[in-house]
Amino acid sequence: MKKLFSPYVLFLTCILHWGSVYGQSKEITGTVTSTEDGSTLPGVAVYVKGSTGGTTTQIDGTYKIKVAETDVALVFSMLGMQTQEIPIGSSLVIDVKLETEKTNLKEVVVGALGIEKKARGLTYATQEIDAKEITEVKEVNFINSLSGKAAGVVITRGAAGVGSSSKVILRGNKSIMGNNQALYVIDGIPMNNAIGGQPGDLYTTYDGGDAISNLNPDDIENVNILKGAAAAALYGSQAANGVIIVTTKKGKDGAKVNFSSSTTFENAIALPKIQNKYGLTPNTNPSTDYVDSWGDNGTYNPSPAKDFFKTGTNYINSISISDGNDKGSFFISYANTKANGIVPENKLSKHNANLRGSTKLLNNKLTLDGSFKLISQTIENRPNGGYYFNPLIGLYLFPTGRNFAAYDKDHYETYDIYGVPQQNWLTNIPNDGYSSQNPYWIINRNPNSLKRNRMISAFSAQYAITDWFKLQGRINYDHTADDYEQKIYATSDPIFTSKNGEYTKNTFEYNQVYADFIASINKNLGESVSLQAAIGTSGTKNVNATTSQSSYLAANPGSFLNPFTILRSGMYYPNYFSADNLKPGFYHGESKNQQLAQAVFATATIGIKNMIFLDVTGRNEWSSTLPNPRKNPFFYPSVGLSYVLTESVKPNAVLSFAKLRGTYAQVGNALPFGVANPNPPFSVKPDGVINPTLAKPLGELVPERTSSFEFGFDARFFKDHFTLNYTYYKSLTKDQLFTIIAPPGAGTQLYYVNGGDISNRGFELNASYRTSVINGFSWETGINSSKNTNKVIKLSDKLDGDQVVISAMSQTKIYQLVVKKDGAYGDMYGTIFKRDDAGNIVKDANGRPVVAAGQDHYLGNANPKLLLGWSNTFFYKGVSLKLLVDGRFGGQVASVTDALLDQKGLSQRTADARDANSVTVGGTTFNPKDFYTVAGGSNPIGEQYIYDATNVRLREASLGYTFPKIKKVGTITFSVVGRNLFFFMNKAPFDPDSSISAGNGLQGLNAFNMPTTRSIGFNLNLKF
Repeated sequence: MKKLFSPYVLFLTCILHWGSVYGQSKEITGTVTSTEDGSTLPGVAVYVKGSTGGTTTQIDGTYKIKVAETDVALVFSMLGMQTQEIPIGSSLVIDVKLETEKTNLKEVVVGALGIEKKARGLTYATQEIDAKEITEVKEVNFINSLSGKAAGVVITRGAAGVGSSSKVILRGNKSIMGNNQALYVIDGIPMNNAIGGQPGDLYTTYDGGDAISNLNPDDIENVNILKGAAAAALYGSQAANGVIIVTTKKGKDGAKVNFSSSTTFENAIALPKIQNKYGLTPNTNPSTDYVDSWGDNGTYNPSPAKDFFKTGTNYINSISISDGNDKGSFFISYANTKANGIVPENKLSKHNANLRGSTKLLNNKLTLDGSFKLISQTIENRPNGGYYFNPLIGLYLFPTGRNFAAYDKDHYETYDIYGVPQQNWLTNIPNDGYSSQNPYWIINRNPNSLKRNRMISAFSAQYAITDWFKLQGRINYDHTADDYEQKIYATSDPIFTSKNGEYTKNTFEYNQVYADFIASINKNLGESVSLQAAIGTSGTKNVNATTSQSSYLAANPGSFLNPFTILRSGMYYPNYFSADNLKPGFYHGESKNQQLAQAVFATATIGIKNMIFLDVTGRNEWSSTLPNPRKNPFFYPSVGLSYVLTESVKPNAVLSFAKLRGTYAQVGNALPFGVANPNPPFSVKPDGVINPTLAKPLGELVPERTSSFEFGFDARFFKDHFTLNYTYYKSLTKDQLFTIIAPPGAGTQLYYVNGGDISNRGFELNASYRTSVINGFSWETGINSSKNTNKVIKLSDKLDGDQVVISAMSQTKIYQLVVKKDGAYGDMYGTIFKRDDAGNIVKDANGRPVVAAGQDHYLGNANPKLLLGWSNTFFYKGVSLKLLVDGRFGGQVASVTDALLDQKGLSQRTADARDANSVTVGGTTFNPKDFYTVAGGSNPIGEQYIYDATNVRLREASLGYTFPKIKKVGTITFSVVGRNLFFFMNKAPFDPDSSISAGNGLQGLNAFNMPTTRSIGFNLNLKF
């Protein structure tokens, strides 16, 4: 294939000259004031354009600065104010009036396919978050930085240590069995969000990582969230769940060097409360040294949990160099991320290199733009939640009364006569469905690593045939290669190891090629009518391949089946981890799948008198995942209308701007590979070829389709100081994809079928206010709020019953996520206590609680009812203070952790009950041991361990100071930052905003999850 683009050629083309030529000098003086009230502005940076020297205004707003005869302009800059550039000419006195920065009033916003649209003409809701909001308090996974900053966005952070995947839901869950995560788009091009395997039960709890976290936050210019179907309709079958558009930085006028360094320290918060007042249960079995902690009152060592977790560290350093003029520009950056988790031996290392350049040729008619990103990331010893390979099982369940020092980091292993390590741990631990090992043995002798190398290259060419008609072509290649390795040393738990240990090594490759061609028009048709339109075509090809080998038969990364069904080949020699050491019969599998999607699309926005805007889009799409893709295209339309009231009602001192808007659109959720046209991957073993096909389509399948409408208004008051945006939306997702049990003799175990409708409706509200700058002081405050109501309208009539189980109690041990007609996505069902007519829990003859029959009792819903974010930013001269309060209200979460701690008498609540000699629950009083040993355990009474997920926290805080501009150094900003500093309120005994999985199952579940962390540190930013 002919090579179309070389980043090196583009780089050499785009490098521009640096430096300035100075002649004789003169002195410029002047005064800087505010346009709001005429007050003088101290602390304003004043410098010559293109230089690093400068000064700042005095307390009375005056300044003096020397300039050369060849200097062209002065630049006036201050935090919270709009930067101004004033030509010098022959002037000796330059007085300047600065306006307050209006970051939310941009003339244009980036929409679908990277098409820029006028903000006043948008017919749908969108919310833009600039780079500062992302980088002010940095996260290793930058997507977590959006929490609390955008209405209608639910971000659930993973609980697998540094580099965990995050789940992002816009306007509610729409697909019962399919994808519910937002589509990510980088510079207008859909990203291959190669999400690794996500836990589906408490045994397969390895987090395979996500792709969006690979990006360097310092390379991001802004993030635009397209929440509704109309905003995202041009992406068709990828856009059912909304779109998050990431716009990256490129070179701008003038040479610039930016350096950023972030250092934060993390500590575990919201740990379970474990008692140290009551000791071991009297031992009736001399052959075991493991017993529960229902013993006598005494003084015992505290739980080893606090000493196990260490202070985590995150170091993110980034440097960028850029330059540009009217002929071209370039942007180069490098970032290095080093993170050490709170669990020992959990580490992340990431390198990001980025090159972007552009140039204009042929009398500025031809614009070339290219970028090249390289990412190298290694995550070592990512901790698991759940029941296997989890150091917290042995840590939290270590019996009170035993001495953990005998098993600590210096004593977790012994050696046999051959020098082979032997695990040092408690013996004869009861088999309650989980694996208890020495925590330090797990992190040192059950290590895992995931290495990722990724390359993203993009090239675009745009030719302006006229000043209003342009042609553009783009091509993008995204390649990701993952290598996973798991080592299990001999003497690990027999559940997942044979005599000499076990070894797994897998490789994954994700490749995406995207190309499009777009013709666009932007023209005024007379004095009253404007037209912005585009027509184009696009193609996306995805090729994914996997190679696996393991001493486990049918093992996946971190995935281990029920211990009674595991088949192992084993290894010849203990602890020698190589494919050469695997015994015959080891698992080896290779798979490959390929998908192709093609589309033609068009969009047009017609403006009348800059007051009425009609927006229409359409996308016709062909996908290889559909049956007969050439004959069965799918069409996704949208139409929107907006009316700018202030074009007919003259703006006044109160009302600055007002607009009404409404849209209707249809988008889709593509069929997964191999569903409509079964051609699954084949697994190859030494004894032959196995086809693991378990399901076939029943009839002709179609993608899930979401029809949505929204209406709202945007308004600004008091000379744009107060901004208000409101949106109401309603969507209906049809043709849900299910599996049903096939009848005997069908040649398959399951059938895929379409059927069922789910609706989402709700509102989003954004309000912000900024004061005038008075004597260098200003204040900005903003509130965002949203509510989503989900309802299952109907299910497929082909189902055997009236429900679909997303995750069963056999997977969660505490509830099952069930979708029922007239219910809601995320409904949890499980066991409850039996009650009498008065509602009191019934006791049996032994004084223990009685469990009601069945597992189909409603326990709650895992989704929040209301989201609220409140930000406040204070500026005083060079000082800024920012506080972000984030709240989730309603919804339920569950805790297997609490259930097991209660059963074993380890929780503080059991100690409190023993202090009181009884516990009263549900109107009935019980002996503490009689109650908790029945209610708790690995198969607990679900009702007892369901908690209100309402919580309000100080999500972010930063206190910074921008030093006056220093000659030959530039601008320096130093900030003290914090994240998850404390809860104002938390009704659950753990952080309900984290999850064991980014998938659809295991929502709102704590099963020995890694605890959430509090981060405190500092940022240093230098601009030359």
